[in-house]
Amino acid sequence: MIGMVYARFLAALAVMGGACLLFVEIAVVYEVVMRTWGGGAASWVNPMTEYALMYSVTLATPWLVRNKSHVMIESLVDKLGRRGKRAVEWLVCLFCIVLCGVLAYYFLAMGYETAKWGEDDIRAITVPRWVLFAPFPPMFLLSAFEFGRFLWGRDRLFSGHGAKQDGL
Repeated sequence: MIGMVYARFLAALAVMGGACLLFVEIAVVYEVVMRTWGGGAASWVNPMTEYALMYSVTLATPWLVRNKSHVMIESLVDKLGRRGKRAVEWLVCLFCIVLCGVLAYYFLAMGYETAKWGEDDIRAITVPRWVLFAPFPPMFLLSAFEFGRFLWGRDRLFSGHGAKQDGL
């Protein structure tokens, strides 16, 4: 039950990331239409689309890791034996867990410092700077958890279908 709720939570985060991309499309079309019809540029479009692009990637990351939809090259790993694949899987997952942990800490520290000092991101609109960093720590921690699932859970990082996949 908890696993199903958690999987749906990650899917909801990915949908929110997709909604951010939809917002970007609508905002850009809105700005183009306003400029074309002589309404002038909407000053909020550039900073809001920048935030939305960052949030779209960040919110979808744990779901992408869970579903193995992130960039992975399995063709080389497929040439290894069972023990070699597992060793590479451990190295990759441990590296990703550590990296996600370091990035979560970094963004948490940055968000804390900017909130503590009351810094603002001043462009066409003014937004507290901590808002830039807010989604990163929890999403990196969720991503680290997902990589941990590949180490200690039943699912494996490498599917064994690398040579059979079509690609570029």
